[in-house]
Amino acid sequence: MKTLVIDDTKLNREVIINFAKNYTPQVDIVGQANSVESAIQQIKMSSPDLVFLDIELGDGTAFDVLDAIGDID
Repeated sequence: MKTLVIDDTKLNREVIINFAKNYTPQVDIVGQANSVESAIQQIKMSSPDLVFLDIELGDGTAFDVLDAIGDID
């Protein structure tokens, strides 16, 4: 399952990635992002199956990301 981790705090991203690698072998971390803009780019580029998305990002919110990507397959 192609997965993105989006959080503005590096430690939080690392915790999620380590947890996924150790306990969910079916999860393949294909990228990570730390801002609304980088999240939008990563989502459009990798078409993930799953996204761990922090609500509060440094330059906006998860809802800004969802509004920008539009319809989700």
